[in-house]
Order: sequence, then C-alpha cells, then structure tokens
Amino acid sequence: MNSWGFASGRMRSLENYFLPYTTLVRWSESATPEIFQKYVKDSVYGDIFNESNLFKYETVLEDHLQGIYNEILKIVPDPRIVRVHRLSSDLNNIKIIYKAKASGHEVNWEILSETGTYSPEDLFPIIEEKVYSKLHPSLDKALRLMDEEFKRTGNIQLTEFILDKAFSDLRFDLLNGAEYRNISGFYRTHVDLENIKNILRAKRLDIDRAFVPYVLLDGGRIDRMYLESVYSGQLSDLAEELIRGRYGEMLSEGIRTVLEKRLYSIFEKTIDEHLMTIVGRFRYAATGPEVVEGYIQRKLMEMKNLKIVFIGVLNGMNPEETKGRIRNAGLS
Repeated sequence: MNSWGFASGRMRSLENYFLPYTTLVRWSESATPEIFQKYVKDSVYGDIFNESNLFKYETVLEDHLQGIYNEILKIVPDPRIVRVHRLSSDLNNIKIIYKAKASGHEVNWEILSETGTYSPEDLFPIIEEKVYSKLHPSLDKALRLMDEEFKRTGNIQLTEFILDKAFSDLRFDLLNGAEYRNISGFYRTHVDLENIKNILRAKRLDIDRAFVPYVLLDGGRIDRMYLESVYSGQLSDLAEELIRGRYGEMLSEGIRTVLEKRLYSIFEKTIDEHLMTIVGRFRYAATGPEVVEGYIQRKLMEMKNLKIVFIGVLNGMNPEETKGRIRNAGLS
C-alpha cells in the first residue's frame, strides 16, 4: 500500500524503538567492550550485532540503513523522500573516489557506502574514466568544473565545495512541490548553517575571496552577498561578525572554539541539535512526507550517535569525551 497515510502510521510505530539519550550515555560509560556488547545485545539492535561483527559496526549499520530505505520505498507514494538522503551517500562516495584518483592513491573500498543512488562499483569507472555524462546532468557539470579547478589550483578541498553545492541544488530540485514546503524550509536552515561552517573552513584554509562563491550554497535565508562581504577581514573579525548575525547566539561557543582551538566538534554538535529541534516539529504533522522525513532524520542522528559510542568504547577513549560528543537531540 503506497500512501502517505499508511507510511506515516508505519513511521510512528517505528519511533517507539529509538534509543533514549540516557541509554546512549550509559553505553558510553561501558568499562569494557564485553559490557558494551551485552548492552547492545539486550537492545533493539541485538538482532543485527553479535560478537563477530561488533567491530564492523560501520558495515552493520550501513546494511541496517539500506534495509530501512528499502522498506520506506515500498510504502511511500513518492520515492524522492528517500532519494534526497541517498544523495548524501553519493556525495561522500564521489568525494572519496575523486580524491583518491586525484592524489594518485588507491580507493579505500571499505569506507564507501552502498546506500547511494549509484553503487560504488558503478561510480568508480565513471570517475576514473571521466565519463561523467552517465551521472545526473548537474553532477556531470559539477565534476567537469571540479576537473578544471583542480587542474588550475591543485586544491582538492576547494573542488569539494563545488560538489557540495551541486548536491545541495539537486536536493532542492527534488523537493519541489507544496507537500515538501516544510521539509525544504528545514534544508534552508541547513544551508545557512553549512554556509557559516564553510566560510569558517574557507578562512582557515586561506582560500582566496575570489573562490568564496564556490564555497557558499544556494537556497538559504542568509544573503550570500553578506557572507561574501564579511569574508575580507581577519578570521577573528569574520568570527565576531558571524556571532552578531543570524544564529550567532546559538553558535557563539562553537565559533569561538573553532577560532581559539581549531576544533569543530562543539560547533557541529550545536548545529545537529538545532536541526533536530526543527525535525521534532514534523511529529505534529497528521500525515504526509514530513512524518517520513522526521523518522529518517532521527534514525540518521541515532546512527551518528551510535558510531560515536562505538568509536569511544571500542577504542578505549575517555567516557567523558565520548559523552560530550553524543547529540542530545530529542531521541527519547
């Protein structure tokens, strides 16, 4: 049955299985991997994890996400709601393959995702042989521009900004239509926050002002011209200008940490938690794509938190450091 009503009901029933924030915190305090394994085994993730695959959590969670996407596709009337998310996997895969080929290194296949629109096996020859026309036209155009800029500047990080912009534009193209208005609004906020992060990154990388238009995404609420205009000064001047602007109060601690310690962890955590606050409003929709989008976003955040905990516990990190990275994003 393919209807938003049926899909919304199914998503609401699955929300009961999200891990509470307090559970994730307790897991992060596990004294040994064995204790952590017991916690996982006794949870909703017990069916997909066992002693032999605990350290292969990336692959296990990847397969889990693929299963979720496949299930959603069976019950929604419009597959674009899933394709928007699969784009993120495509973006990461293209970046990994492109960067490896540009630097003359072998591709690390283990870190490529299988949840994208294109499989890694299909993407590799396309990028290696530069037959970008086999991809979506906007990606074809972006990759050709990346080739030109990389040949001219040799700056792989700059070329990645070009790809980010192409994927962001494609996402908005997919989310056209009145039924996606609120979801598009969520992504407009996402663009604003990404632009703030990107312009700080660009300043840290000492990217010339002439390249700033490549760094900034379209579709946000903050005027791109304003962001370009404040880029000219010193990093400290840029940081203070951003703190005085939209979202500045919320991001002030994170921005100052980037400025003083060159660390983005607090900044990125604040962004994630703010975005999840917006996602929380989707739960009040009676039915429709917002309910499905809300479930997917919360599931992705849960998986991000799980990876933080897996990394912390399995690598013997300080539990306080791990707890500090967990997003308290209304998952309970």
